[in-house]
Amino acid sequence: MLRCTQYYLNNGLVESKTINLAERKLRNETSNEFIEFMDSYEWSGDKRWIKTELKDLFIEDNQELKFAKWFTSTKFNKWVKLYCDTRMDVLLTEGKSNGTSWKTIERIPF
Repeated sequence: MLRCTQYYLNNGLVESKTINLAERKLRNETSNEFIEFMDSYEWSGDKRWIKTELKDLFIEDNQELKFAKWFTSTKFNKWVKLYCDTRMDVLLTEGKSNGTSWKTIERIPF
């Protein structure tokens, strides 16, 4: 214990390494089912998803969890953005066409 105190007095507070911090944040703020859904889909970037289309597909795949009761489009879109920001091999593109919001998700090969 004295050795640790001496090290602290000589070097100050040492920050710990943030290994997998982004992945842990993603898991804490979303759900395992959502991450599995996003990981399992073959994102090509060819399909334009209308705002609620992707959310409805996720809810359909996870009917037993009853996501539809409390799950809003805003929450789902935040999850998608967080997922795409966390995963370096996924590119999210959003836009509007004729008053309809859409998004494309593309997996980028490394």
